[in-house]
Amino acid sequence: ISQVHRAILHTDKTVAIKIQRPNTSRIVETDLEILRDIAQLLTRYLPEIALYNPIGNINEFDKSIHREMDFIREARNIERFNRNFIQNKFLVIPTVHWDYTTESILTMDFINGTKFSDLIDQDLQPEIIETIVENGSDILLKQLFEYGFFHADPHPGNILLLPDQRIAFLDFGMMGNLDEEILENLGEMLY
Repeated sequence: ISQVHRAILHTDKTVAIKIQRPNTSRIVETDLEILRDIAQLLTRYLPEIALYNPIGNINEFDKSIHREMDFIREARNIERFNRNFIQNKFLVIPTVHWDYTTESILTMDFINGTKFSDLIDQDLQPEIIETIVENGSDILLKQLFEYGFFHADPHPGNILLLPDQRIAFLDFGMMGNLDEEILENLGEMLY
């Protein structure tokens, strides 16, 4: 959907600029149309596939991909997430630069760190691992149970380890919300 580039603002501030690729909207619409056609054919000729609700799944994907393509929405997600964790000294969240942000361009602080996916081959000290796991678990549980607003794409490429053992989350295009009923059910299940 996009590419991220490092840039320097006129104020000498280093930022990350997420730019939507050209024609993304047109390509996504074409792909969704093709997926819907395939789903309709499958449903018509393979009735047993209805159990998997391919058309409903494509409609959900349609909503999700369009939310992810709206960088204003992502910028608001960043700010909401930041408000939730403003007191947390272990978590770093980029600041949005609204003067340079549009529906297809998102400008935020550049955060320099090591992707979690690159840490797999490194020999980290047990104390560092323990700190990351303890603080990371706290952040995850607070997202779910305290705020009901969570990062829905926390793969190792979207999480950085900073030199001072803090962690940073990136890419807030996919976020989830849990209402009170879901939170209660989740809590009961865990209990």
